[in-house]
Amino acid sequence: MNFATLLAFIAAMFGAPPLYGLTVPYVVQMLSRHYGSQFADLYDLLWMVLTFLLVFIPARAIFYFALTALISGALYRFI
Repeated sequence: MNFATLLAFIAAMFGAPPLYGLTVPYVVQMLSRHYGSQFADLYDLLWMVLTFLLVFIPARAIFYFALTALISGALYRFI
């Protein structure tokens, strides 16, 4: 589980910035239009955290499943 979390963290460090960079103008503009522009910096910060989580959580589940399948397959094959 710890190795899957480490791999997911690495994937999030590489995957979240491009996702954030592509989507932040639209998200901040939409939130500013609907909820007021005085909180634009807060929207920006919250979107940054959310994009990290949107990459990290699925990556951790995928790596955990892949490592479990790999280890189970190896144990079944060789034991």
